[in-house]
Order: sequence, then structure tokens, then C-alpha cells
Amino acid sequence: MSLQYQITHRNEQIRLPEEDVEAILRLAGWEETPTFLTEGRTAWYKLKEPVAVEGGITVKAVKMKGVGVWNPEGRHADEFQKVPIPPTDRVYMREAAHFGFHTDGTLKEIYSEDAPYGGICHHRAIREYENAEILCRNGVPSILPYLVIEYPDLLFKGQTMGAVLSLCSEAEPYRLLFLGWDNRYVDANVLEYYKEIQEVLGISGDLREASTKLRMSQKIGEQFGRAVRGLSESGLFIHSGGWENIQFSRESGRIFLTDLDSTRSQSGLLERMRPVQALRDFVSNLYRYVNKLYYPKAISVYGTEELLEYDVVFHLMKGYLYEIEDDTLKQAAKEIWRFFMPYFDMMKKNEGKLEDIPKDIRKSFKFDTDLFYLVCLNLLYPLFLRTESNTIGKDFYSPEELLINTKAYLGSRFAYLEMHLSGLNDASLPISAV
Repeated sequence: MSLQYQITHRNEQIRLPEEDVEAILRLAGWEETPTFLTEGRTAWYKLKEPVAVEGGITVKAVKMKGVGVWNPEGRHADEFQKVPIPPTDRVYMREAAHFGFHTDGTLKEIYSEDAPYGGICHHRAIREYENAEILCRNGVPSILPYLVIEYPDLLFKGQTMGAVLSLCSEAEPYRLLFLGWDNRYVDANVLEYYKEIQEVLGISGDLREASTKLRMSQKIGEQFGRAVRGLSESGLFIHSGGWENIQFSRESGRIFLTDLDSTRSQSGLLERMRPVQALRDFVSNLYRYVNKLYYPKAISVYGTEELLEYDVVFHLMKGYLYEIEDDTLKQAAKEIWRFFMPYFDMMKKNEGKLEDIPKDIRKSFKFDTDLFYLVCLNLLYPLFLRTESNTIGKDFYSPEELLINTKAYLGSRFAYLEMHLSGLNDASLPISAV
């Protein structure tokens, strides 16, 4: 089966060998079946030879998002694709809501727009391309925009579908999600990739040990925090936070951001809401980091003592809130750990049987997502307002407004959050009270 397509956006500053260009377009049009090295809707093409592009970057592969799906384990929908299939017009539903704000500053859950199974709408493909352009222009480490194509004959809810092709400095599509897992559950090729990152970062030790993983995570966390700050100061917001959406360039020794189709321009926000929306993106990264620690395939790696000793939460903050003194950040990180640890310990007690517990019951052992976000936002927002971020204008949403809206949203649950905030008053952090 071949697909009709047309190129709608091309990065004229990047020239690939004609042999590679022809091969890429044959895959995008399904004249040949694209190669999926990982499950999902992103195919991967390795260039015949690495290509040096502007800025001193060498690219080795093309990430092809939206050209189809490979789902051999049924993880991305209730169906199995043992061999890749082209994009479909069937709905692929998101699992959970995001936590965010109404335009007036009140709190709400935000659901992503429906996405086609195996594909991407053309306007979302354009968004990823343009966001990557913005990040590259502002020096934020990111995938490089290359092409956007449109499939004029494929429609999803009345919108044309397409694909976005980006260039990467890594030849493989491996993400940093599995770094924290027990190595028994990590593919051998991915594990070798992590060992090479370990060498680039200058971290000694056995990668099976929690201390080695956490020391790597400290350095990666600081880079990640700084990149998320750079994203917001480039005029963007909403990054699908989490280590599943970052890769590491072994050549440059830096992480880079990927999956940018959800990211949007801050121009659509009221100026006063921009700083708190920027911080929300960072809190999303804190959430996804700690939430993965009690994942069944990770929990055997860690104990409470190691998590507190190496304190990756502090290092994420240090990257993002780099103007704030370490002692203040450590005190805030301590409060976030204090919130998280009872849930972690409960999971740890059931460590050997977590995978036997039905997923919905296991989820009930976890903290309330909205409560975690609001603990972090109320702890960190006064600190963020002390930074030199260009998202902070003359008129900004105040910590007092955030706390008032938090209380209105949480109702009786507010007492639990207030306990964590009051614990910081002794450290002279600028926490307001209602």
C-alpha cells in the first residue's frame, strides 16, 4: 500500500544526500515499510553516513513521527500490530488528564485532544516542526526540524493527517526512561547506550547499583531542568514532561528534548499567567520522575536512604531554579520527598508482588496527582518569582491567588497540603497563608 503525500515544510538550511532523501520519502509514502525500532508511532531511519549541519552538530538519523504504528505487545491500544501498519483514522485515547489552569487562574484538569492511532494530524506535525525551530534558534537542545508532510487523502475528524520528520544526533531512538529500571527489564542495546552515557558523564560504578543510577540522574536532572526553563523562556509552554521525552547526545554530552507536538506558544496566554504556566511544566517533570520510582520495574532498585542521599529532586530544581540558593532548594525538595515517601514505602512493602496486583488497584496505592502538583506549585512558585525568568512581567499571578485557588479546588483535602506548606515557614521560605 502506498500513500499520497505532499511536502508542506522543509528546512532549507539542511541538505541531506539525495540517496537518503529518496529513501526517507519512499518510507513516508509507504512504497517501502518504515522501520520501527521501538513500539509506537515513530519510525526511524539511519542515514547512510553522518551529516554535519549548521551549528557544529552531526546528525545520524531521521525520526519519522506519524507515519504508522508498530504495536507488537498491545501497549499502545487494545490491539496488536506484529508488523507495522500505516496511520489510521481510529481514535487513540490518552490515558490521563493534565493538571492546569483556566485563563482566570482557577484550577482544572485538561484533556489532550484525541489523536489518530498510528498517526498525527497535519497541524500537530507543523507544531512539532515549528517548536523545534524555535528551540534551536534559542539554543535549547532539541531535535532538529527537517520536513513536514501531509497525507491529503487521510482524514481524522475532518482534519488532514501528516507526519513530521526531525533529525537526531543519535543513531538510535533510545530515551532515558529506562535508566531507573532494574537492569533485568532493560533491553541489552539500551543498557549499552546507558553505559556509554555513564562514561560520557564521567560516572564510575556498576550501573546495576542505585548509587550509580542516581549519580547519573543528578547530572541529567540538572540539564533537564535547565532545558525546560529554556523552553519557557523561548516563549513556549506545555512540554510532555518526563524522561521518556528526552534523549542524550553522546557527542555533545547533553540531553535534548523531543516530542514537541503538544507544546504551544505562550502568546495564547494572558501575560500574568505565563510564569505559573511555565512552572507547571517543570512540576510535570518532577511528577513524572518521582512517579516512576515506585513503578514495578524500578522499585527493587531503590531504598529511601539512597533517594534522600542523592536527591535527584533537588538537582532537577537546581537546573530549573538556578538563581536560588542551594539550602532553600534542599528544604523545598525535602518537603516534596516527605509528601512522596509514605506512598513509596507502601509500594516497597509489596515489592515482590506488585506485578501480580491488578493495575487499577495498584494505582490506588499512589498519591493523588493533583495534590502532588499543588504541593509543588505552592512550594516553588514564590521561589520562581525570585528568578530572572523573562516569563515574569509587571503583572503576574500571585502566590496568594494560587493558594486561594488551591484551597477552592481541594476543599477538605487542603488541610493535608497546608501541613506541607507550614513546615517551610521555619525555613523562612516565602509561603503565604490563607
